[in-house]
Amino acid sequence: MSNTDNRRALAQWLEQAYLKVTPARGIEERLAHIPRHSYLSITCSPTDELDPTLDLLRTMAEIGHHIEDVDSTTLLIEVIRKTVSQ
Repeated sequence: MSNTDNRRALAQWLEQAYLKVTPARGIEERLAHIPRHSYLSITCSPTDELDPTLDLLRTMAEIGHHIEDVDSTTLLIEVIRKTVSQ
């Protein structure tokens, strides 16, 4: 398999991937490399307050990623979706 074929396969896999993310320093820059409309599950950081999670949810939704429910973010997702759609 050539490098081009490998890149295509990886890109296709990333478009279908469901990624679980925890807010951390530099996470937005890392997520900038995944295709828009990827499926993300964002959990609350065990060491930070709720604000970093809310900020990341808002940013990822505005970019166009599909935000999926996880743990304590279920209610927050609805708040973000309403905010983005306004």
